[in-house]
Amino acid sequence: AGLATSFPDAKVVWTHRDPKASLPSLGSMFRTFADMCESGPVDLAAIGREQLAFWSLAADRADATLAAKNAPPCAHVKYADLIKDPVAVVTSIYASFGWTVSPAFKAAMVDYLAKNAEKRGKNKRLAKFHRYSL
Repeated sequence: AGLATSFPDAKVVWTHRDPKASLPSLGSMFRTFADMCESGPVDLAAIGREQLAFWSLAADRADATLAAKNAPPCAHVKYADLIKDPVAVVTSIYASFGWTVSPAFKAAMVDYLAKNAEKRGKNKRLAKFHRYSL
């Protein structure tokens, strides 16, 4: 059964990352797996081709599924926008589904983001340990 059949009231939020950032990151992760599990040289070009093919097909299938007549409503969100202004993005998601963000909910989001800013900053320091390429 499809999503709309199993969950007739479902709403979908699809966050889109720039493939120039996300695919190299995935490739790096799969290279690490290959380095740990394979005894010989790792074919980096093959990893790149496989990941590009897989994610291209996945995006095409998701597009087709969400374009179907009985598909649930979908809000498309750019990841960069979510990072830049999460409150505005959440507000626009709510609006796209015909909902409103209450002042109390907005205040709770602002408070949460302020309290967790330091923690999010610590995660950025870990980026030096991750390569965004093969």
